[in-house]
Amino acid sequence: MPISIYHLLLLSSVICILFSNKNTIKFSFILSITFILYYSYISGWRDIGVDTNNYLEIFKSINVFSFRLYPFSYVNDIEVGFNNLIYIGKNLGLSFELFSFLLTITILLDYFISSYKVTNVINASIFILLIMLTYTSYQLTFNQVRQGLAVMIAFSAFMAIIQRKSIKAFSLIIFASLFHSSAIFLVLFIFLTKIKIKNNTLLLLAILSPLATFLHILENLILHSIELNIFNNEIIRKLNFYLLNPDFNKPASLNLSLLLSYFGIIALGLVIKNKKLNTHSDLVLSSSYKILVIGYFVYFLSFDFVVFSQRLLYYFDILYCFIISRLVFLNIKNTTFLFLFSSGLFLFSIKTIFYSVSWDIS
Repeated sequence: MPISIYHLLLLSSVICILFSNKNTIKFSFILSITFILYYSYISGWRDIGVDTNNYLEIFKSINVFSFRLYPFSYVNDIEVGFNNLIYIGKNLGLSFELFSFLLTITILLDYFISSYKVTNVINASIFILLIMLTYTSYQLTFNQVRQGLAVMIAFSAFMAIIQRKSIKAFSLIIFASLFHSSAIFLVLFIFLTKIKIKNNTLLLLAILSPLATFLHILENLILHSIELNIFNNEIIRKLNFYLLNPDFNKPASLNLSLLLSYFGIIALGLVIKNKKLNTHSDLVLSSSYKILVIGYFVYFLSFDFVVFSQRLLYYFDILYCFIISRLVFLNIKNTTFLFLFSSGLFLFSIKTIFYSVSWDIS
């Protein structure tokens, strides 16, 4: 299935959504479930590249269940949560293909449910479509990667933070870290988001955030932490592997993907700044944007160490999709906004075409 056909289907779906009756709950529900099933089928029974073959080997190699259920616990270099999930799946007789299919359904369905719980709006089809249109999310939902699960759980944690349910958010983040250790750093956001920041200040932070790349904070912090023996031996071994590997110990790259995201955040900030935040939906939007801006600022702080910065960014790209979909719902009668939104979708699709893996398989 050539990737051009894949994108044609996506963009056709966009047209159907934009010109449909957004108040039709049944239509939105059916469309969302259709997206979930369709893309889950592709994920399960197509070799889509990226890490597919790596995870096939991981699936074959796992043959033990571990009770060391705490962050930074590994079984043969695989986080304990993902190891145990595969072990259970294999013992239930699931093939790799069926395991991947069910995992993708779980990830996408969770986005649907988590979004609905916070917004009380069932029209989640645009949100799910946006997930499919972004490159990082494309990887994490189509590949049965460990961080894909962690991002899914982290999104639920972000929704809990927005609802000011700190204990729930903390529990979800700890749970997410069992599938990918990078999620543990999101605990900081429970506290960072409690800081009151005006929309004008947030917009200024978004504009100036690339300047944080000149501070070179993260790698120096990691090196000092290793020298002081703050981490256990397993973590130090992994950190040294990344630090000594030239493929990982390098800065993130300035590319089309990052530029689109950066200017998009500024545009979103201008829209939110000019909105009167009165309703529950508006406050959800404002809180989500606050997490997104802080997240991208931390990303630029860690820009010199790509293996961390890029993994961190995965968590916030999902929130990015959520914010855009909320703006669409809140401004659905504004034809100018719809035009800008459609243009944004087109740019997202170009971004995906430039960076997607090949589908040239038999």
